[in-house]
Amino acid sequence: MRKTLLSLAALFAAMTINAQTNLLENGDFESWTDDNPTNWVTASTAGNIGVTKSTDAHGGQYAAELATSSSNKRLGYKEATYEAGTYKLSVWAKNADADAETNATFAIGYVQFNEDGSINSNSYKYCDKVTLTDEWKQYDYEFSLDKTQQICIVMRVDKNTANVVVDDASLVQTASGPAEVKTITVTEALAIIDALADGKTTTEEYIVGGTVSEIEEVSPTYGNATFILTDGDSSLKVFRCKYLDNEKFTSEDQISVGEEVVVKGKLQKYVKNGVTTPELTNGYILFNATNIAPVAADKNDSPAYNLAGQRVAADYKGVVVKNGVKVLQK
Repeated sequence: MRKTLLSLAALFAAMTINAQTNLLENGDFESWTDDNPTNWVTASTAGNIGVTKSTDAHGGQYAAELATSSSNKRLGYKEATYEAGTYKLSVWAKNADADAETNATFAIGYVQFNEDGSINSNSYKYCDKVTLTDEWKQYDYEFSLDKTQQICIVMRVDKNTANVVVDDASLVQTASGPAEVKTITVTEALAIIDALADGKTTTEEYIVGGTVSEIEEVSPTYGNATFILTDGDSSLKVFRCKYLDNEKFTSEDQISVGEEVVVKGKLQKYVKNGVTTPELTNGYILFNATNIAPVAADKNDSPAYNLAGQRVAADYKGVVVKNGVKVLQK
């Protein structure tokens, strides 16, 4: 028992240290190399913005001023590999225009890389974009990685806006291991979306299962698909979803009407021209008819576990593991 308690204490201490460590070296932009902030240069196309040293700093002597352009541009932190866990990205930012007469819109987030080391240009994930004032303000974005992977932290300045000044950026790991993702029905997803403000997206990801009732588009060029997921009388639009294991769609026949699928992503209340569309976005297909086994009658009494490894009751709805087999339990 004593050994177990000591192990738990050591684990807690390690997690506490992890949570307090800024994983972004030179997040305060005090160090510069060849007219660029040290470590804020990428080998990929993730970082493509013009940046200059600014003395209008939030803390210390220097900050980084990001130049606007006729297209969206990004400041990227050097590519790095992070373990599975939950992370909090924070940065102080302001409009570089002293009078803020020109809007400056801005967002922070990250982009993922493919297993071969190439950038996954369709996997940029951001917080909701904000309009900056001429006063310093801190902005946060929390995200989770479900496995150890290479990513690049980015800050985006939208096209045709004012320059942006950033300082005191930090990335801390707030929890280790894959975050538990709640499995919900389409009806429950619609209720969560209905409670969101217009244009907002959940910070949490959800797992939703149902039947593909309509396919709007499958794009092998961009590697995604947009379709309608239906469960009973409830329907949800799945917008630009990736294929299994977050890989790109390579063929239009990889998904079909009538197929049962389980998708993972964030929920969004999308509004355009006064029309509201509830969506699951930034997602991918966890399972489909080819890799979900039916619930066999002789396995109904077997213990079931959710995707986080927790035992669940017989009335639990969603993807579970029974006898080592993934099944969709309704």
